[in-house]
Amino acid sequence: MSGSKNLQRAAAAALVSLVAIGTGCETKSWMDPSEVGRYQMTPQVVPILDKLVVGVEKDEAQFVGARDVSEDDLKEVQSDYHVGAGDLLQITIQDLAGNGLQQIEQKRVSESGKISLPYLGQISVSGQTEAEIEDTVVRAYADAQILPRAIVSVAVTQSQNKLYTISGAVNQAGAYPLDRSNLRLNEALAGARGVTSELGIDYIYVVRKKAPSSTETAPTQPGTPGVDPLAPQSSLKSASTPVFAMRLDDPSAPQTPEEARKAAEELSRQINQTVNEAQATPPSNDPLTPPAPAETPTTVPGETTDRVIQIEGAGERPAAPDSPEMTPPAETPTVATAPSGFEFVAPAEPTDREVIRVPYAELKKGEFKYDIVIRPQDLIIVPSPPIGEYYMGGHVARPGVYSLTARNITLKQAIISSGMLDQLAIPTRTDVIRRLNKNQEVFVRVDLEKIFAGMEPDVLLKPDDQVMVGTNAGATFAAALRNSFRFTYGFGFLYDRNYAPQRNTN
Repeated sequence: MSGSKNLQRAAAAALVSLVAIGTGCETKSWMDPSEVGRYQMTPQVVPILDKLVVGVEKDEAQFVGARDVSEDDLKEVQSDYHVGAGDLLQITIQDLAGNGLQQIEQKRVSESGKISLPYLGQISVSGQTEAEIEDTVVRAYADAQILPRAIVSVAVTQSQNKLYTISGAVNQAGAYPLDRSNLRLNEALAGARGVTSELGIDYIYVVRKKAPSSTETAPTQPGTPGVDPLAPQSSLKSASTPVFAMRLDDPSAPQTPEEARKAAEELSRQINQTVNEAQATPPSNDPLTPPAPAETPTTVPGETTDRVIQIEGAGERPAAPDSPEMTPPAETPTVATAPSGFEFVAPAEPTDREVIRVPYAELKKGEFKYDIVIRPQDLIIVPSPPIGEYYMGGHVARPGVYSLTARNITLKQAIISSGMLDQLAIPTRTDVIRRLNKNQEVFVRVDLEKIFAGMEPDVLLKPDDQVMVGTNAGATFAAALRNSFRFTYGFGFLYDRNYAPQRNTN
């Protein structure tokens, strides 16, 4: 009887072994919850997240308003250099010191865009080319009746504005002269001796000054149609003072500032006379009489109604000394409170610059559609790769500190690099602790079993992240039960005698 029972046990064990061998690696280990993986034949695409909790972690994207590379960024712009502040000019003037003599002047353009020349004083040269500066100097000496036909040559010997700057994760950051108009981004990076690390750089950003808009025009002079020469120019006018405009596009309107001023004075006199007559006339007691209009008529007798001349302060009535309008309101103490999110002296975002986002991987592979042309005063920023460490703790095979420098490490990769989970680990009880700022961190529960199975997206780790793999009360007993059976090579297995029933040896 005992022999048949042993035979049945052996057959059952052999059947279990055959089932385990038949299933192979397509299922997880028997009675081992720490075993994770997908183990399926069909491929599956799963995203990788860069945030654990959306809305809690701050957005770390650089230059959120950056734009992609456009076709215009690949075109060369060939034009003469326009002088700016700080440039050093060499100006040669013929016959200034005497007949047949040349006088050479080395002048640096001031911050206001001017240079000082002999017998002339300061003249403005900012924004002009070399040829334009020559014409300006010749005209200045002719207007001053010093040299009627001066012979002048101008050369820029040192340019402070025809430069580009490269900073960030490069081996030799700094400002470089832009010697030619077809210098491209790959050449600029090579001039800075390349980036410090080929890993961890997703984009390169180019900060560029916007080209002046074609809609921007020079300020018009007084007398130009559509411009009010009498409009107030000071920003200190009272907000309660009526400010009016004069239409000068009518053919009968005054064409010079003096004529406009005289017409305005005459109209102001007529308006004041009308106001005084209205104040002297007693109000009518007849209920059928409509009230007088509140606004003062602003049309000139004999003129067309569409030609309106309005005067600053017209229509105002001085208040009587005893009227309520002259009585100052009672002063009540008020407490100024700043609105939520208010920043004192918060600077405005500049609108004269734009940021171009260039994907570094495509640029490095030689895709010429991303190798943009460098322009004067461009700022090339190569972001530094992430630097720091992450920490593995809990029920992993090798807890400790791991480097995150210049690499994008996902949670699955971190688990694998730490030797996977130990026998007591419960993958569903895993916490990722992420630092939000200097004094805050957030705990997020993740399910490693679903992440390894491809049922949930993986997540990128960040510097100072802590991964803690937990366990539960039943994990110890399950591990002890698994360890009670020790399989040998072949079809046999060993049974731990500590789990054998007690025998009566008496």
